[in-house]
Amino acid sequence: MSKKRKILITSPSTDNKDNVSGISNLTRLLIENNNIVDYKLFVVGKKDNEDRGLKWLIKKPLLISSFVRCLLLDDISLIHINIPLEKYSSIVNSVLAFLCYFFRKPYIMHIRGGRYSKNYNIPLFHKYLIKKSLMHSECILTLGEEEREYICNYYNINKCKVIYLPNSVQIPNIDVDKIKKDEILQILFLGRIDKNKGLIEIIDALKQFKTEFEFDFNIAGEGPDKDWFLESIINEGIDFKYHGIVSGDEKSTLISNSHIFLLPSYFEGLPNALLEAMSYGVIPITTPVGSVTEVVKDKFNGLLVSVNNTIEIVNALTFIINNEKYRTYLSLNAHNSIKSNYSLTDYIDKLNEIYKRVCK
Repeated sequence: MSKKRKILITSPSTDNKDNVSGISNLTRLLIENNNIVDYKLFVVGKKDNEDRGLKWLIKKPLLISSFVRCLLLDDISLIHINIPLEKYSSIVNSVLAFLCYFFRKPYIMHIRGGRYSKNYNIPLFHKYLIKKSLMHSECILTLGEEEREYICNYYNINKCKVIYLPNSVQIPNIDVDKIKKDEILQILFLGRIDKNKGLIEIIDALKQFKTEFEFDFNIAGEGPDKDWFLESIINEGIDFKYHGIVSGDEKSTLISNSHIFLLPSYFEGLPNALLEAMSYGVIPITTPVGSVTEVVKDKFNGLLVSVNNTIEIVNALTFIINNEKYRTYLSLNAHNSIKSNYSLTDYIDKLNEIYKRVCK
């Protein structure tokens, strides 16, 4: 039996109590389910409720020192760097990439969305750091084809080096023919509770929607704007239930009982929460940002609304509640789209082929 390949993978904490990001969730799934790889997790990034203050800054030299010690381990064959294209993340992860290059350790860069993704006006300093880290990587993984084109064009990277590998989820074993019909509309927000997820628009839309229709609003997750979000919803008189951080059967039950998944984000990569919701036949109402449009096809398996547009969210909710047959159509297509194209099993097989190729 051949020895397992040992790979150092960077990610925010995979503990749900610390971080509910898509990167964390997918990294945890890889560690738990990729049986032919021996992953060593290297935690990078702040916790959901952690400020980037003096304490956070002091930890950075310690982070670098710890990373170097990991690189010096002889049995590490590859470093898998997850890099959200954000202001601070691009600096920290570019330093880690430089250290890999300096110590002659092969690494891959896995682009994970962010406000700098598909952005042609990045500050020159950040563009320089990102470009250098991409140039020396063995290969670059992107979440979508459009992001792949962007990386190649904006950073002048050879297309052969950039591989499109969208996120994936475990496909639930559900009977998609038994779609919920006559129940009160169940609306779900699940994931990182951050204003950049369109929280203001969600509040304004539900405030208007409740004057005409009855619905239940469920919230699950954690994040820097949780207290503000919950307090604002209370102040607007919107009935809701906050479930905290959910996982396992509790998470499955919450999603499977939902009709609508709300995610009117300002920017994204390819949210795992979106894929999870759709895999259960939950209809997404979301914005055409990041690689979302490569999954959600408007009026086929979900509804797309413009960024910062409360009225379009209200119209989308009204359309769904008034069109029961179309709701069933969207729900079935949402489930089948994820089952056909975003299976975790297929994802792991593709990723292992990439590992095998770059570790030669």
